[in-house]
Amino acid sequence: MDTSTWRRATGAPRWFSSSTSNFELRLQDVPLYNSVFRFDDDMFVTPHLYATPGASAPLLHLRKLGTGGLFSRFADHFDAIWATTTPLRDDGLALADETTS
Repeated sequence: MDTSTWRRATGAPRWFSSSTSNFELRLQDVPLYNSVFRFDDDMFVTPHLYATPGASAPLLHLRKLGTGGLFSRFADHFDAIWATTTPLRDDGLALADETTS
């Protein structure tokens, strides 16, 4: 799915702005088996289950209570994928990697 299709499908133009402080939206291009949303020390994880619509899948609310544990495993997963993503501009276009010209 290209960025413009994604924005139409999700309604992102109505709510996304890169000028919003402490918020960043990025695009990834790796297979995912969970939807992971992280907010500081809270994380919402929805596993993608075969033949299950997203709205019917379980939602895990994970809280960071210390080192190690389930939160840390998903945080490591999130950070590894985040490092491969591309930031999204307000107009819906992915920003080019500034390290390549």
